[in-house]
Amino acid sequence: MKTTHPSVARNPLIVHTFYLAGLIEEYGSGIGRIMDSLKEANLPEPEFKEEFAGFSLYLRKDYYTEKRLKEMGLNDRQIKAVMYVKENRSINLSSFKTVDQKMSEKTLYRDLQDLVAKGILKEVGKKKGRKYELG
Repeated sequence: MKTTHPSVARNPLIVHTFYLAGLIEEYGSGIGRIMDSLKEANLPEPEFKEEFAGFSLYLRKDYYTEKRLKEMGLNDRQIKAVMYVKENRSINLSSFKTVDQKMSEKTLYRDLQDLVAKGILKEVGKKKGRKYELG
């Protein structure tokens, strides 16, 4: 992933020293590498803030907490589905039925499709072998 942000060193002398010492490969590549690594690890994007006369980067271990999912307006079944995926890496309609046996298959399918529409889950595979993973 190539980011399209301007790269401005806050302290050019330190940057130059690190570059000469071989601690920096190239100027402006760090944020892109961070984003790629987080995506590869299935972790949420970081939050960047300019605060306290400096720059802060907040890394989140778990973006989809129950509290956050409730704030996003998900129903209890959808929250259970996301928690299941976090623990088991994926969910399909059959495994979702074991999470909530009271609901019809059609309702559970709609719940999964809504999670896909919201970008929380993504579909992997064709109809028969389709599973859902964190988006």
